[in-house]
Amino acid sequence: MRNYLATTLAAIVAAFVADPAAADSFGLHLVSDHFGSKKPKNNDNWGIYYRGDSGLTAGIYCNSYSEPGVYKGASNCDTTKYVGKAWLTEFTGPFGVSGDYGGALALAHGYGERLALARVGGAHLTVIPLPTLRYGYLRLSGIGYKGIHAQLEFKL
Repeated sequence: MRNYLATTLAAIVAAFVADPAAADSFGLHLVSDHFGSKKPKNNDNWGIYYRGDSGLTAGIYCNSYSEPGVYKGASNCDTTKYVGKAWLTEFTGPFGVSGDYGGALALAHGYGERLALARVGGAHLTVIPLPTLRYGYLRLSGIGYKGIHAQLEFKL
């Protein structure tokens, strides 16, 4: 499993290096707060993602099944890989505050043998142009997960 994760992460990093002019941002998945489920979920959903200028988005993260005491065969980091399309609308407000809001649709694999449709809606505000903390509402159709997710995003 570790070799698979390392290989996947290396491929994503190589995609950044291959054509940095096309890159819009990359980010780190941090944590989630799941709700609407009877079983406990892993809330430490760390991982990485890339979003290009076109909205193409791809990434990998430790998913909610990463609870060895709850899910049969689970490890400390069961990974989910996803690829999709993001739509963002940027805005500028008073006092130098800017940000964006929008959503994304993605196909996600890593919750058993099923493909899930991930629907994400979120926003961020920027007061100081540093890495941005982004929050979003996440719903995985076919899996039944809902939650709030936090990411740290870097513009390239």
